[in-house]
Amino acid sequence: MKHFFTGLCLLSAAPAALGAVISPSPAMMSPELLKSGVRYESVVADKAPSHAAIRREAAADAVESQDFSLGFSPYSALNFGSDLVGATIYQGFIFSKEYASAYAGAQVTSVNITSGVNDTSNLNGITDVTVYLMDSPTGTAFRTQKGTLSTDPFGFNRIVLDEPYTIEDGKEFFVCYSCVPTNAKDYYITIDGYIRSGESDGCYVGYFDGRNIQWQNAADQVGNLCMGMTVESADLPKNGIEIFQCFVPDFSLPGEPFSSTLFFYSLSAGTTENLEVEYRIGDQEPQTVELSFEEPLPSNTLANGEIKDMVCNQIGASVPVEIRVTKVNGQPNTGIATSIASSLSCIKAEDGFRRIILTEEGTGTWCGWCPAGIVFMEYLKENYPDDFVRIAIHGNDEMQAATASGLINMFSGFPMVLLNRSTEIMPTATDAIETLEAYWEEESAKPAIAEVSDISVNFDSARKITVTAKTRFALDIDNDLRYGVSFMVSEDKVGPYAQTNYYAGSSTHMGGWENKRSTVSTIYDDVLRVAAGGVSGYTDSFPLEIKANEEYVCEDDFSIANVTDSDFYVTVVITDNSTGSVINCRQVKVSNSGVNEIAGDEGAVSVRAEAGRIAIVGEYAHAAVYDFGGMKVAEASGEAEISVNPGMYIVNVDGASYKVMVK
Repeated sequence: MKHFFTGLCLLSAAPAALGAVISPSPAMMSPELLKSGVRYESVVADKAPSHAAIRREAAADAVESQDFSLGFSPYSALNFGSDLVGATIYQGFIFSKEYASAYAGAQVTSVNITSGVNDTSNLNGITDVTVYLMDSPTGTAFRTQKGTLSTDPFGFNRIVLDEPYTIEDGKEFFVCYSCVPTNAKDYYITIDGYIRSGESDGCYVGYFDGRNIQWQNAADQVGNLCMGMTVESADLPKNGIEIFQCFVPDFSLPGEPFSSTLFFYSLSAGTTENLEVEYRIGDQEPQTVELSFEEPLPSNTLANGEIKDMVCNQIGASVPVEIRVTKVNGQPNTGIATSIASSLSCIKAEDGFRRIILTEEGTGTWCGWCPAGIVFMEYLKENYPDDFVRIAIHGNDEMQAATASGLINMFSGFPMVLLNRSTEIMPTATDAIETLEAYWEEESAKPAIAEVSDISVNFDSARKITVTAKTRFALDIDNDLRYGVSFMVSEDKVGPYAQTNYYAGSSTHMGGWENKRSTVSTIYDDVLRVAAGGVSGYTDSFPLEIKANEEYVCEDDFSIANVTDSDFYVTVVITDNSTGSVINCRQVKVSNSGVNEIAGDEGAVSVRAEAGRIAIVGEYAHAAVYDFGGMKVAEASGEAEISVNPGMYIVNVDGASYKVMVK
């Protein structure tokens, strides 16, 4: 299958190098982030109808009708850009065999579609559609129906089938529709924006390439499609609750009460008034709690409940936590996804280590909102210099590191800040700093289960280093390749490069960027140069049986050819690949006077500061010299000696930057 959906930039045009083909609508500007997913809100979408309606017919046979959908109310709409204008586009979801068993005998009488939006007139430009019921996305259609969509923004449209389909027990099928966009400004893929914690088959999108339909399930990136179907039966399933997500703290002190938040919804008919929830922590006895609603919960509505006074008495790095919804309205839960598993670490405070937070900023010079990320990182540097390690990960610009592609894919959009790869903060949000400080207040009270106790760096040459890190854990742990170590190199004073600035002339205070021009010559700090070990790190760094307080030495050597300053930073990161989070990290500053002068490899370019001049030696196409205010003072296209006044300069040679001090 051709991979055509690989990331969204929420706050700017998606960079081509990131592979983004589905483009966000302008409404996709202010997502509110949950800890392990994205919950989107939209002023327009809030006014749209939900697919959750349950209709009770007054007919003598007491047939009930339910509008079933895997998607919640619409948040926004996407498209495939201008390349696929005129092509046939497909959207659909799988009605699983589990749901087919629950709804066996019910009739599908219509396919329901939420219209999209139009970029300029706020109207959907697509009206003609064809709906299908199929064996699978690549299977045979057994129902086909022409239909028309309204031009109402996010309008609910019911395409009635001429011949209803009777759901067969345990037989999965695919519900989809096709349309043909006529304008690049049509936004026709309407999504709810809610990312489930588990897998979902609710957002298949595709296009016809002339021979086949190229499908991809994008539910793990944008949530489920706002489409569904009407089912009718005298015996629709009731009292079914599905678990959407559960937020269990990642750490607990033994014997200290904590709370967890459970998110759930119902896809069955009827309403929910109360739940019985059972949870089990490690080997402890199961506990049962009841959650009641002040008002009955309708079908297909996301809700949450707090489970209080949970206590873990079992010491361990990964104590399992299982939560199940056992009863609904006093009856056995008939839902499908009725349980969820998580884990937490539980150690005594005196046995753990000091926690240092890895802060990774997703940014790019092309991103006009990204100055907010720069301001955020400067705030960290000023207020938490020893508590947060800062790394700026550039994507699709002159500073993107060749080894950074895996890290770039961690971000849901630019600008974005990841804290220990478990919490996202959008630096453009008005409460970004308050969110950061609340995060630190909570995290600083938690001891870490591992630490990087020492880092040493040896120069193999001016272009290659060997990093040796010593690590240790607070507990005996069955590892099984769960933990990894990665190495990152970053540097300050990189550039200058032209930063796009959407805050120019704005009334919004953004660290002075509102007083700058729309394009700003900028010197960058914290710039990632090397990411050795990727996101997961080297998983062979630790034995299968980790012993408490035993020292483990992790080592790697790699090129630093793109490091231009004599001073740079080496960061060592311990990752927990069962959760995708960072356990702990440490950063050291390294100095090597030979880094600027990278002669020594045949054909290399050397940039040297001499008395009253800068010497550029070697083969290159173009070089430019900038003062530290970002003003260009000279250019060269061959070996050159450039006379300058004493001071600090940035020399850009074929895209690589070097900092030199002229005396």
